[in-house]
Amino acid sequence: MEIKSPIQTRKGIAFAGCSMTWGQGLYYYSNLPTVKLPNNHNRYDKDLITYAQYKFLESVRFPRIVANYFDTFELVRIPNGGANHTTMDNWSNFNVDPMPWHNVFNNMTPEYSTSEISTFVCQVTQWTRSMVTIEYEGKTYGPTQYMDLFEEKIFFKWLDNNKLSLDQYIDRVRLEEVLKLKSFLQEIENKGIKVAILVWPADVVDDIKADSWLNERFIELSYERKIYSNIQELIQENPTMSICNDYDFFITPPQDHHPSLTCHQVLADSIINFLEKKEYNI
Repeated sequence: MEIKSPIQTRKGIAFAGCSMTWGQGLYYYSNLPTVKLPNNHNRYDKDLITYAQYKFLESVRFPRIVANYFDTFELVRIPNGGANHTTMDNWSNFNVDPMPWHNVFNNMTPEYSTSEISTFVCQVTQWTRSMVTIEYEGKTYGPTQYMDLFEEKIFFKWLDNNKLSLDQYIDRVRLEEVLKLKSFLQEIENKGIKVAILVWPADVVDDIKADSWLNERFIELSYERKIYSNIQELIQENPTMSICNDYDFFITPPQDHHPSLTCHQVLADSIINFLEKKEYNI
């Protein structure tokens, strides 16, 4: 197929992450009569979200704001939630001839061609969500999330057996997680896709910034003349950055601790500034 006019090729921007990138809770801002609160406001109940609410969510989350600014389209993982390992699993799915769009709804894991994407924005989430397996006295424990492993008595016996303190173990596996993510992101760049890194949890920032390759792609967040290295601190220091404290919009905010509408705009502005400063060719 050939196009007569000299129209610019429009490659998309991929956004990988967890519920923060997906836009958890943004449907509350729609004020649609179909919006219902789950028993636990901070929990996601997919059976309460209508398609119209989801389309509203898509229209206001930071991936759409960034894509609109660059006059292109955004690609976001379809299901809500995620971990760093699901980012690596789901975004390794590149094919020269990706599946037709109507098949996407059958398996929720679409395929992409590297020729369709210019930029990959990776929102790093909590490393404790990743999966681990340990061996102790001939038995296998896991695979389970680190956060669940830390609740097991057998885990502390395993630490003693390996002459490790809990802090030593955490420092080791957190760094391992960052380096796994780095290796994955380098593979993305080797496919000709530029990478940018947005961070939620504060505890991985030092490991990321200590690595020159990751630090070069690290997005700082700017709000009211202050710079933040991660979403966690941005929300902690500015209450209206979370839905549950957004009294500017709600009389009684839903007790959902995810980023507010204003926070999504702040994240979008910070990403846009980074991409322009680095002169990424969107």
